[in-house]
Amino acid sequence: MKACLRHLGAIGIALLVLVGPFARKAHAFGQAGAGTVTRIDVTSGGVVMFYLTSTHSGAPACHNSGNRWAIDGTTNGGKAMLSVIQGAYLSGRTIAVAFGSGDCALYGGTETATYINTPSF
Repeated sequence: MKACLRHLGAIGIALLVLVGPFARKAHAFGQAGAGTVTRIDVTSGGVVMFYLTSTHSGAPACHNSGNRWAIDGTTNGGKAMLSVIQGAYLSGRTIAVAFGSGDCALYGGTETATYINTPSF
């Protein structure tokens, strides 16, 4: 390790220190453009699944459920997302999934949505 750091020089080390904490593991993560919510399902454990009319692109290999997404309805963030999803469902407005988690850890075969938004009109 010391030999590698010696070859990097001061600028290289500074870049590692500044950028290193923000570097993400490279993996596939899904997203979906603006679409309407067609269905909302909730499990007794608080996992919420919602379906969009827009295409789920870039999904990880574990995802096998079409345009379905999952969120954790037991967390504050999940509750906030659920309110946006319900509002879009009831009003017929579109939402988009800007980022997915890149895994299906929350609910088997379904990528977890980590960032949703209401596109401007």
